[in-house]
Amino acid sequence: MLWTIFDVNGNGYISLAEADKGIRDGLYHKELFEAKPAILRAFTYAKDYSKSKINDKYGPDYISK
Repeated sequence: MLWTIFDVNGNGYISLAEADKGIRDGLYHKELFEAKPAILRAFTYAKDYSKSKINDKYGPDYISK
């Protein structure tokens, strides 16, 4: 359920923009949305972890489930 809030186009990957939108519009969490440095660090960690584990067909700037 949570994945579908963030993966709005249903391609199985989430961009930083989709993560931001999911926090703002899907979770309705204003304080968390305003924590941009923390969101960026968490997203960067997740995409770097994902990049080392699978072959990303959409490139290195996305995370996968």
